[in-house]
Amino acid sequence: EDVPPAPAAAAVLQGKSELCCICFETTAEFIECPCAKPVCAGCMTAYLEDRMSASYGYIAPVRCPCCRAHMPMRVLEKFLTDETSLMYRDRAYQALNMRCPNCDQTTSLLRAEEDPDGLVQLLESMDYNGLCPVTDQQKDFITSTLADCQRFSNGLLATEELFLLLQSGLGCAPNTRHLHALLPQVSDVERQAALFLYSLRQHPRTVTACCCYPMCFKCQIDSHTHEDMSCEEYLRRDELPDDVRRCPSCCAALFRSDGCNHVLCFCGTAMCYACGQVSEQCDCHTR
Repeated sequence: EDVPPAPAAAAVLQGKSELCCICFETTAEFIECPCAKPVCAGCMTAYLEDRMSASYGYIAPVRCPCCRAHMPMRVLEKFLTDETSLMYRDRAYQALNMRCPNCDQTTSLLRAEEDPDGLVQLLESMDYNGLCPVTDQQKDFITSTLADCQRFSNGLLATEELFLLLQSGLGCAPNTRHLHALLPQVSDVERQAALFLYSLRQHPRTVTACCCYPMCFKCQIDSHTHEDMSCEEYLRRDELPDDVRRCPSCCAALFRSDGCNHVLCFCGTAMCYACGQVSEQCDCHTR
């Protein structure tokens, strides 16, 4: 799930008393949201606990409770309990879990620790766009990529925008090796998962983290035996009951027991249960 760009990063402020825009209590410790509205520590903690506990099965971006802009985790961690912070991080890793058919282990494609200089070392050792050895163009790309990662971490750059910038600079779509080198430059674990998931939805063929076994992330099968059809067509080959829908992003089968037509898949995609389309493309309410 992507987030609207924030006009400025949120910041924790102390000293000057402000009126919380949620509970209307005066406090000396508050967080100034991207929209410059103050929210007290108590309200922010309650909001974050509810937001992160509700994101079961997927990783939810944290938005400002006032203007809905992205809020960096490095600022919000002060208001989180250790348990909630660990749970949120675990769900980011679980969103990229794959079961390896070779060793039957379930591991995440998102890695916990990487070399912070991995991106530079990777790009400097690569022959991309036919440029080898290192050129000024390649050095400029490394510099701009590091700056783009910082903007992306702060919610100032959308996932699709960063992906297209990387694709343009590399001369090809970023693969798993590129992403593993890049992610240490992204300080927000939710943003790391969002970028990795976006890349895998565009180009789902990858390898497992344990055995480097070839897999399709979308199909979750060890080989593409359906070369004559897309992943979506392959997963939709079995007819589903009338009251079951497939997620337009990950193709998971979903059943709604009650509630309205606006549903949220485990992968984080918001969709209309009536027509089966992504919410932004649905026009059921206009009919």
